[in-house]
Amino acid sequence: MRESPSWRRYLVYMVGGGLSALVTIGLRELFAALLPADDRFYFVLSIVLAYAVGIAMNFFFQKQITFRSNNASRSAFVRFVAVALVGLVLVAALSYVLRYPVGFERWFAPYGDTLAFAAAALATSLATYALNAWLVFGMEGERGLAAQD
Repeated sequence: MRESPSWRRYLVYMVGGGLSALVTIGLRELFAALLPADDRFYFVLSIVLAYAVGIAMNFFFQKQITFRSNNASRSAFVRFVAVALVGLVLVAALSYVLRYPVGFERWFAPYGDTLAFAAAALATSLATYALNAWLVFGMEGERGLAAQD
């Protein structure tokens, strides 16, 4: 039985997203160490800074490898950034909720901040995959991957 192009693309998307997430989580830790405090404000700021680097890295991976898109247009990047910003808001909000009101800070000390961020990023990736496939790469990505089979 032959795998569908969509299934393979989804798996590749998850690998690329996973690599980007690991780099982003590492950068979040680095920025947290470099910022003057680890309070609520700097926690969210460290996420925003790490996420910005992750967005650029992930766009390159998804464009070149996952969707094999020849679309180098600014509009594709702008749409990708828009989807990533939606993801950023979701990740930052969910991270905050998990760390403070839900209690990851207490339950998983001293790793509550990292686990809150990682859990939020993983949950949010489901929505951003669907939005990127539909809004950013569309049918062009589908034809590009299908042609590789």
